[in-house]
Order: sequence, then structure tokens, then C-alpha cells
Amino acid sequence: MTVSSYRWPTQHDLPDTDDTPLDNEDQGRQYPLLRDPLLLHWSERQDFFVACNMGLYYALPRQVIVPDLFLVVGVPRWRDGSARKSYVVWDEGNILPALVLEIICNDQGEEKPGQAKFQLYERRLRIPYYVTFELETAELNVYQLQGGHYELLANSGAGEQAPILLPDLDLCVGRWWGSYEGRERFWVRWYDRAGQLLPTGAELERQRADLERQRAELERQRADLERARAERLAQRLRELGEDPEC
Repeated sequence: MTVSSYRWPTQHDLPDTDDTPLDNEDQGRQYPLLRDPLLLHWSERQDFFVACNMGLYYALPRQVIVPDLFLVVGVPRWRDGSARKSYVVWDEGNILPALVLEIICNDQGEEKPGQAKFQLYERRLRIPYYVTFELETAELNVYQLQGGHYELLANSGAGEQAPILLPDLDLCVGRWWGSYEGRERFWVRWYDRAGQLLPTGAELERQRADLERQRAELERQRADLERARAERLAQRLRELGEDPEC
């Protein structure tokens, strides 16, 4: 009798979409504000993976959850040179995300303490950092797994707050008031360890353009000063009876 060995399913075997539209406008806008700046900030690194609204398969048979964002450290940026269809834990050396972020859109959120998603991340998956952001109230809560339970970090909440440091990731997360795609409100954004906002590609280009305009203005001012100095010198020479052109 021949016993065939079991082949664990890979990302190519498992569903990578549920074809269910769920995200409202502001929730959809949050994704690039979180994903793109991090990719720019870590552009030289090849040992991480960040995804928004992607399936995270954590156990058989097909036990999956779809976080709004998750960040994994210690895996290749690309799998075999290709983009992932989903993140399959057993196909990634059993490396789980270091951080999960959920955007809460309603009062029934399973993402809050005591609810299903919260308990899954805390008790089953044991995600080191768990972040929630409530769209309606702009409340930002950051939890760190300590002693097997999530502890709410300082500066969490809805009031004025400094970016919250995630020391194991060398990143901060915080609220940012600004306009994105014409929509002005509080957004959740990444900051570096020094508290500087990580820009999107468009913001970075605007910063570069502003610097270029400043350089051009300084050059114009320098040229104006040089012309004025030359004119004063010429006038002084003429007063002394000298020809400034000689």
C-alpha cells in the first residue's frame, strides 16, 4: 500500500479574492497613504512585505483573514521574482506579520477589544503590534503584545497626540491632518523615529519642486546682488573720473 505525502496548498492553489466590494471612499484612500510611503522609506530593503486588503492564510483548511494592512519583516520582498497573490504563512517559513492595522468604519467593528478580530490577532496569531484607526472619530489606538496580551501604548486615543513609536520596527504611526485627493481630514500615517512624516511619491516630488524653486530664487537674489554691487562700483569709478568700461 502506497501512502502519498500531503502537499500543502500554496498561494497559487488558494483563492486570492472574494469579489466582495467592502471599502468606502475614505477607507480606500487610506491604503496608498500607508503602503506607498513605507515602500519609499524602505526602498533599499528587500526583507519585508507590506500589503493592503490581501488575504492572510494562517492555518488549514483555508483559514484566512483580510487585514486592511499588514507588514511582515524577514521575508523576501518578492516571491520568485513575482508579486504575491496572497500571503500564505506556511509557504513563508511560518513568519507571521509584525504589525496589523485595521480601519474601523462602524460601531459593530470586530477589530475592537474583546471582538473576534482583536482576539484572533492577540491570542491565535500573536501579532506583535496591532493598530486600529476609526474613520468617524479619528481615534488611533496602538497595541503591543506584552505577556501574551495587548497593552495599549501611550498617546493612543482621539485627542492631540504625538506619533507613537514602534521600536521593534524603527517606525512611528500617528494621525495627520491634511488633504489627500481633495479630501481634508485626519488620516493615519507613518513617521520616522524622529517624528518626521514619511511622504508619498507625490509629496516627495512637491518637496523637490519647492526646493528647486527656492534654489532658483536664491540664485536670482544672488545675481541681483552681484549686479547691484557692480553698478555701485561703476558709479564710484565714474565719480572718480574713471571709465568703468576700461
